[in-house]
Amino acid sequence: MDNTKTIYQFVTLKQGGKLRTTEFQHTEIPFLTKGYHESKSTRKELQMQPKFCGFCGPMWGGYTGDGKPVIRYESTEAYSALSI
Repeated sequence: MDNTKTIYQFVTLKQGGKLRTTEFQHTEIPFLTKGYHESKSTRKELQMQPKFCGFCGPMWGGYTGDGKPVIRYESTEAYSALSI
């Protein structure tokens, strides 16, 4: 998959419990990388996607309206809130 066309979506939990979603291009991601996702049991779009400190993921987020793939990451707090 061409990472230059991929949208990277990060979901965090704001004070007060509201979710915040921020999107970045591959070269703009401000978070520390901790390796790459390698699991043959997940979709091919997730293979070799970066993993980030403090975030769960990568997760498949579907496609944008113009067909760009979305790779989603959730902070541990956001993941816990969404998993209730």
